[in-house]
Amino acid sequence: MSTEATKADSMQSRFLVLTHFMVDGAPQALVRHLGAQVGIEVTYVAHPLEAGFADHECLITSHGETRVRAHLKALVTVPILCWIWDIFVTIYWIIKFQRTYEVCIAAGCVNVAAALILKRVGIVKTVIFYSIDFVPRRFENAILRTLYRISDNAAFVLADVTWCLTDRMLEARKAQVGAWRNGKRDVIVPIGIDCSVQAYDEQHIERYSLVYVGMILEKQGLQIVIPVLRALQDKFPALRMRIVGDGPYLPHLRKLAREHDVGNMIEFHGLITHRVRLTELVGTAAIGLAPYAPNDESFTWYADPTKPKDYLALAIPVVITEVPAIAQTIHDAGAGQVVSYRSQDVADAIERFLADDDYWHGARQAAYHLSRSYCWDAVFARAIVCSLIVH
Repeated sequence: MSTEATKADSMQSRFLVLTHFMVDGAPQALVRHLGAQVGIEVTYVAHPLEAGFADHECLITSHGETRVRAHLKALVTVPILCWIWDIFVTIYWIIKFQRTYEVCIAAGCVNVAAALILKRVGIVKTVIFYSIDFVPRRFENAILRTLYRISDNAAFVLADVTWCLTDRMLEARKAQVGAWRNGKRDVIVPIGIDCSVQAYDEQHIERYSLVYVGMILEKQGLQIVIPVLRALQDKFPALRMRIVGDGPYLPHLRKLAREHDVGNMIEFHGLITHRVRLTELVGTAAIGLAPYAPNDESFTWYADPTKPKDYLALAIPVVITEVPAIAQTIHDAGAGQVVSYRSQDVADAIERFLADDDYWHGARQAAYHLSRSYCWDAVFARAIVCSLIVH
């Protein structure tokens, strides 16, 4: 490396982002945001969320260009050993690439543990715990659940700053640790959207189409939608529904569709990772579904789920239950309808959007305008400024 390049690098602010991954999400959006800023170099270390899902990955990026890329096979599959191995891999790479960092933003308690070790040895100055989820019963196994809860609470207590998605999440975390958290600062950092994504013109929308995108889990509530589709189709013969995603509850939904004789109305697309195809499937639908089942032990209760905002970004009105905090915001903005967790309430909300073009059109406009307040760049710029000012 030339002397000029070395000097330029030394003038950069360096950020370290540590995360686990399965799909593109908030930590990856953070890396894109930081990497595009002038004068910032970002190191990204990601571990597979599930053992054997993918390789460990390390990227070093500045000015939107990736300058270093490294991979390492995921060799460990036992949960507790996985956590230890992930910490080791992180420390190995950071030492190997010989950098120090003003800020480390670590998603999840395992990554906070690695960040705190790096802080202890002088490689990291400030540790931010990016609390993307909060699940009181993370594991069914009592030993794993206890170890994870202790680690998660320790991360919350020991990090210099914590980013929580919602006030609910922050208050729940504070309730678990009590006075141990005194003297630390917290920033609310909601899930954002990619504002480069543009909504489809209304002439390209399939006016009588419903869409669900996301993991197929019982808590996502699709089982209360399928039973009302036949009655809705009697009123709106062109009605169709797209389910985009995969998960353990998918076989049950397929069975439910057969039992209610609506299999010909539902398109099961499975998991789609191609972003253009995913945007097309979601963005050309008329109504987005987010019928979360009420369960105060679900991470959705405390979190800021991505799904509703994916719909909003594409100007899709949302039918959503009262479970996540974003539901009230959607209601206040006129960007959708908030319903109770009952099939008939969901059916009534869908029918109103399908029957009233003016109401649907107004909700589309409201959805799009609401989404602009959640652009990732604005969300992260505010979060970083607040974090560095208060620390």
